[in-house]
Amino acid sequence: MSEAWLITGGSGFVGKALLSRLAASAQRPSTLRVLVRQPSDAPARVEPCVGDLRDPLSLHRACEGIDTVIHLAGIAHVGSAASAEARAVNLDGSLALLRAAIDAGARRFVFLSSTLSLDDSLHYGRDKRRVEEALIAAAAAGSIEVVVLRAVNIYGVGMRGNIATMIRLISSGALPRLPTLSNRLSLVGVDDVVNALILAATHVSSNDSSAKLAIRVTLTDGCEYRINAIEEAIYTAIERRPSHWRLPAVVLFAASGLAELLEKLRIFRSGIGLRTYRNLTRDNLFDNQSARAELGFEPTTNFFAQLDTLVRRSD
Repeated sequence: MSEAWLITGGSGFVGKALLSRLAASAQRPSTLRVLVRQPSDAPARVEPCVGDLRDPLSLHRACEGIDTVIHLAGIAHVGSAASAEARAVNLDGSLALLRAAIDAGARRFVFLSSTLSLDDSLHYGRDKRRVEEALIAAAAAGSIEVVVLRAVNIYGVGMRGNIATMIRLISSGALPRLPTLSNRLSLVGVDDVVNALILAATHVSSNDSSAKLAIRVTLTDGCEYRINAIEEAIYTAIERRPSHWRLPAVVLFAASGLAELLEKLRIFRSGIGLRTYRNLTRDNLFDNQSARAELGFEPTTNFFAQLDTLVRRSD
């Protein structure tokens, strides 16, 4: 492959998995450049480019001679107090990177977004949505090809978020058995996200109009999950019998609110809050039909197939 790729967020959960895959592939691009804070942050066999999403000049240097930008960097899992810092990276930095890519003549911009971009109640979601819209507008103007991948919750070794917290708390015996919950949710494995990123970067466009390629799809592993089924599977994986008693829903709500308050007061950090309660009790279900149709995306695994590994290697 003779193309030159720039990857941001190479030290993150998905970025590490992508770089590991490319390092082992015979089809890696001839130039694989990674935006890093300092040269020592770069893994082997890549070209480090020192820069920061909050430094537009460094982004212009990073994009020089690049054909495809794969933008993974961002700040997630933050509270409202850190939302301004997150916006400087997630929104302002992403838009600056898009401008730098267009100015440098890059052909394609691949953006790992989130289904949270559909949730206007979250700073993170609103920022992701604004970047998506800017990308689609740039493609419509004929400035650059864009592929937006909206991922649901991503599982894999090193993951963060509610599922990781559930595994940790159940393993330590700190989480009572959850109430009976009927909500459904979608998940996707990190290896399948990496597959989708490579498909997005190498997809051959047949668009011969003045507008550039613009694809926006959702990534899931194609399965429908229920929180109680995930909970039971975790108990099985850690070889522990769950209690017959279930936590009442009202107690779960109160405990989530108390945990959030204690974390805001910096008394105790658990990673649990009212958002955790909402995520545990409402549907978050999506399909991957658009990714299959437009990119040829085919999931290769599911959460239950990976759970034993996740439990063994959880922090």
